[in-house]
Amino acid sequence: MNCKKGGNAILKYDIEEILLASNANVGGPTTAAAMAIAKGWQDLIGPILVVGTLGYIIGNYVGTALGLWFSGLCKKREARIEFCGLFLFCKAVNISGISVN
Repeated sequence: MNCKKGGNAILKYDIEEILLASNANVGGPTTAAAMAIAKGWQDLIGPILVVGTLGYIIGNYVGTALGLWFSGLCKKREARIEFCGLFLFCKAVNISGISVN
């Protein structure tokens, strides 16, 4: 398979490992494990669960740290944080409390 040779030569990983890592990034370790089981890659189930769980652990701390950092930036500029869907906005507020933008 040409795709397998190209992935192995450039990244030194098998295409199965690349597909499972991509799946774990998008859907988490459980969907990656389900894909490994469905495809018959039994030897990759354990490692993908460990790596996906480590991604959850690291991602929670990094996300919390970034949230605290952004809130600190907004406080220094006399601003407030507003959540609009998935986006985070900082709006400057003047002394009277009226939003300036």
